[in-house]
Amino acid sequence: MLAYLSAAIAGFVPPAAIYLLKMRSSPFVRAHAVQAVNFAVTMMLYTVSALIVGAMLALDSVNVALLIAGGAAILLWLVALMQVTRAALAASSGSFYRIPGWLCAPVLRR
Repeated sequence: MLAYLSAAIAGFVPPAAIYLLKMRSSPFVRAHAVQAVNFAVTMMLYTVSALIVGAMLALDSVNVALLIAGGAAILLWLVALMQVTRAALAASSGSFYRIPGWLCAPVLRR
């Protein structure tokens, strides 16, 4: 659960540290930490993409850039927050919740 919550707040470094510390001792923690790292890296890539699209749109109009890229980024982060909350709740109850593939690219494998 800590891996998911730290991924939503601090990026991929805390879940990667949890993964490195627990990868051999607990398969359950390893599976959740891998998914948290994958989620954090994917969100970072989506954020960079939104910044690039926003910068390209800002060349034409700042208002259009804020409306389109900003709105898409906010919507993406709301959906991501909902999914990571579900995964964290599943981890705290001892089960596994798979974040959808379009939202969490497999960077690390279990």
